[in-house]
Amino acid sequence: WGHPIISNKPQRGKYHGVFALINLCLASAFVAATTECAVKGWNKMQFDAVGTNDQACLIVWQFVWAVIWQCVVEYYWHRLMHLPYFYKAFHKFHHHYKAPEPWDDMYIHPLEAFGYYCILYSPPFLFPTHLYAFLAYMAVMGTCGVLDHSGIRLRLPGVYDTAEHDRHHEKYEVNYSFPFPHMDILHGTFDGEFWGKTYKPTRRS
Repeated sequence: WGHPIISNKPQRGKYHGVFALINLCLASAFVAATTECAVKGWNKMQFDAVGTNDQACLIVWQFVWAVIWQCVVEYYWHRLMHLPYFYKAFHKFHHHYKAPEPWDDMYIHPLEAFGYYCILYSPPFLFPTHLYAFLAYMAVMGTCGVLDHSGIRLRLPGVYDTAEHDRHHEKYEVNYSFPFPHMDILHGTFDGEFWGKTYKPTRRS
């Protein structure tokens, strides 16, 4: 938990430790709030025992729907952050690193992080979401968030490639989608390879 705060690699971005500390506290607060709301029945989190195939299939669908929801809303949120005003005020901090390394995903302006956490933790507040579906969803998002800023090449053909987000940090106006490229492909902002086809962006911000 503390590593992003105390890491002292050369050329750290301005306020890196401060932003990382605030964002870790923010993330913890969102976890606590989501948990408290679930316990008190203030959101749509479900805790039913899984005893049938139909229930298991429903949980899988809830997981898939949470991922789809996040991918769609996050894409437009990220595009918003690249508009001149928002980029200058908030998002330029995150783009300080042209080749991100582990934990650089925590170097985000706290107001931008707050907005993204509202998206990330929104599924159980908007849709019926079983605890297992939500935990699987958060595991995928958390793991991909770290991998995207790890400097490690991990590729699952036709699904996920960490090089795509590296390319976003290099070129700024491509590969906004997280963690999967479908929204970029749909909007003509994808730069990379998917299912054996090479894509080049057809539009810019």
